[in-house]
Amino acid sequence: MAERKLGCATLLALTIIPPASAAPPAAHTEDPCVVRRVHEEVTGLRKRPWLGGELEAVENDGRQMRVAHLLAKGPLAAAGVKVNDVILSVAGAELPTMPLTSTGASAGDGLPGSQHGVPVVLRLRRDGAEQELQVVPSRLPDTALPYALGLKVLRDQGWFRDGEVTSELLSVAADDCLAQDARDRLLKLRQQAWLGIDHLRSLEQEEGTELHVLKLNPEGPLAAAGVLEGDLILAIDRIDFSTMLYRRARVAIRQVLDGVQPGRPLHLRLRRGDSELEVETTPPVLRGYPLAKRMGARLLSAAKIYFYED
Repeated sequence: MAERKLGCATLLALTIIPPASAAPPAAHTEDPCVVRRVHEEVTGLRKRPWLGGELEAVENDGRQMRVAHLLAKGPLAAAGVKVNDVILSVAGAELPTMPLTSTGASAGDGLPGSQHGVPVVLRLRRDGAEQELQVVPSRLPDTALPYALGLKVLRDQGWFRDGEVTSELLSVAADDCLAQDARDRLLKLRQQAWLGIDHLRSLEQEEGTELHVLKLNPEGPLAAAGVLEGDLILAIDRIDFSTMLYRRARVAIRQVLDGVQPGRPLHLRLRRGDSELEVETTPPVLRGYPLAKRMGARLLSAAKIYFYED
């Protein structure tokens, strides 16, 4: 049995993160300014200590930061930090006010005094009680690159606050080529449906095609409808891929998922072990952190920077 992966052009249409080994996707733009700026941002992100989350300045107190979002496998989560924890100090020192703005600060930028691989003690407040946890910042992994890049660009423009893209996006005329490109992408992405699929794998069989769910966002609509990682997708909206030849199935999958609309019911037939089951969900519009991650993935693809998805 030969294993093949969907081509990147298909992957992007399916909202799947392309693996590093995949062929280059069709670029949204060939603007050399955008390509150069994306590479600059990625270089900067890879130099900084990475903590695996997003921080917001605590309102009316620039010396503290609230943990607004965490990646499951990031250093903060591994140390036991939780969403809504408030960071009071790092290595015994209170946080300075200058690096923190009303639009927040990315944990991908590290924290004052943090270094790659060097443990740092955070003093936190959780549910009114204080505690200390030791975190070991790491280098930014490829798996988190779309997330980190998307949020960095949004934060720099003041377009992301409280976990959402702000309304200012519609009225601000960006003067930087990367910001303008990101703005154009976001205006389109905000109209797309979100399924919460992070990674699919297709397998060519003698009598058809298998489409496996490798990674789901636990907060996404498919996960909420009962889809599990490892499930085999047989059909979407009555279109059966399992009996199609591999190349035809690739085209059909792309067309079906390209046509998914926010607020419109979507029907899936799955195989889990020896059983078949059917689920139905109504995908919401793409928003928040998933939108930022998708935008980051598109920017990376435009700059021909490839990354792994575990």
